[in-house]
Amino acid sequence: MSQALAKYDLNGALKYFQDKTGIAGFDHQQAQNAKRPYFYFEPPRPGKVVAASGFFQHRVTLHGVLFCPPEGEANDQNEMQDVMAALDHWIAADRFRIQCADENYNAYPAWMEEVQLSYQRVDVDVIAFQLRGERFVNYPQEEQTLTSKVYNNNAIERGGSVWQRERK
Repeated sequence: MSQALAKYDLNGALKYFQDKTGIAGFDHQQAQNAKRPYFYFEPPRPGKVVAASGFFQHRVTLHGVLFCPPEGEANDQNEMQDVMAALDHWIAADRFRIQCADENYNAYPAWMEEVQLSYQRVDVDVIAFQLRGERFVNYPQEEQTLTSKVYNNNAIERGGSVWQRERK
């Protein structure tokens, strides 16, 4: 389930980067001679899931690369560094939130929150970045019911709460 959630986060980030910068983005590797600049996002890495009553916290880290155009082309490497700084600014202006997107990159009614972007130039024409975020997700009703039943059965086996003992 966590991997499926991370895909919606990836699609949302990809759409956000493309919409804000006008630079193409991909979630699959491109040929060595592909037209630059472009963003590439690695497959998502879902983080820990913290269970709570009726929902859980889903954390995701997206790793990616901005491939800059070769020297001498219209957009030089310094402009690409400025693009990353602008993205960081836009994320802050959007209250550190990025809307998730479905398989067709349409808006999905969920948001990655507490989004943090970090980046660094790793080569003359390559900027690596990391995007971290989280969101809270409701358990599907069947899982929530099952979780409640397991908890309540364990509580009854241990003597239950005062309220449960009084009802017996």
